[in-house]
Amino acid sequence: MRKMKRRAISPQKMKNRKVETIPLTGDFKKLIGSPECRGSWFLMGDSGMGKSTFLMQLAKELTKYHKVDYNALEEEDRGSMGELMAENRMTECRKGSFMLLTGWPIEDHVERLRQKRSARIVIFDSVQYLKMTISDYKALLAEFHNKLFIFNSHAEGRQPVGALAKKIRFDADVKLFAEGFKVTGRSRMSRGKLPDDYIVWQEGADKYWNKI
Repeated sequence: MRKMKRRAISPQKMKNRKVETIPLTGDFKKLIGSPECRGSWFLMGDSGMGKSTFLMQLAKELTKYHKVDYNALEEEDRGSMGELMAENRMTECRKGSFMLLTGWPIEDHVERLRQKRSARIVIFDSVQYLKMTISDYKALLAEFHNKLFIFNSHAEGRQPVGALAKKIRFDADVKLFAEGFKVTGRSRMSRGKLPDDYIVWQEGADKYWNKI
């Protein structure tokens, strides 16, 4: 495992330091801003609230800039996953920029990431199907400190399910919550500003929130 270099940085050097960000556009930018392409993001919500659809829409946006691995640990290659990809027209992604992995265990995915020209962004769907410890999570981010990992999680109300999910949520640079086909977020890049909500599916969101 590679270790991150220890550094002492003056304010002047920090000011002039170049940071690689993801130039998100449209509603994604309003929700997340211009985040760095490293670290971890965390999405959670109850079943049927639009999490997987949002993740696929986000993956398509991210393929404009980097290669994306979508590790479908839960749905794998079932018909529902095929429908999800078709609905979001994933064939429009740049050639080679998106790859669906079906049920890859973490140790296999790590080996894949060690290869040259591997994906810069990895989506795990979902945490509860990811056989990984908190120590494994820390080691993953330490070894691949220049990659971005996005974790999808089940939730009970406003709380993620399981110790690993709770740890990742606490640690994540971007925290997202899906309810009623609407995603709300908090980000370290927002610096106290409230981001706009992201509507995953307008008709579904209107029906859900009008009832409430």
